[in-house]
Amino acid sequence: MEQMIPVIPFWIMMTIGILLMAAEMLTMSFVLALFGAAFILTGITGFFVDFSSGETQLITAFTAGILLTLLLRKTLQQRIYHSKELEMETLTTGENGEVILTPDGDFRVAYKGTTWAIANPQDYSFEEGMHVTVVELKNNKAHIQIH
Repeated sequence: MEQMIPVIPFWIMMTIGILLMAAEMLTMSFVLALFGAAFILTGITGFFVDFSSGETQLITAFTAGILLTLLLRKTLQQRIYHSKELEMETLTTGENGEVILTPDGDFRVAYKGTTWAIANPQDYSFEEGMHVTVVELKNNKAHIQIH
């Protein structure tokens, strides 16, 4: 068989793979990243396998890229784009907090590692150290209920 393209050095195959992976940041479709991985794998394989021509290397890289895309693209997209929303633990309510008195003379609620302004302090009479239930956290204020 006549050789149209000479054997491509491994570092060129690796460079093509890295450039494809870098270009993936623009598309976010995982196709370029998977083809980049295929080119890198083909470049590494060049250490162990004596390719007869550059055509064989390119066919190997493109075949591996197509296989990786068919096998992994959907799985990667589901894991990245359809991940479960993380609920911030500090925003969960329904637990007890402790009323504290600030140096300014304001009462605040110590709750989940931070202090919150009380939404309606005029409705209650507070003592420092009393325990309250935080019903809602809204606009950086704690809506509370006294036991």
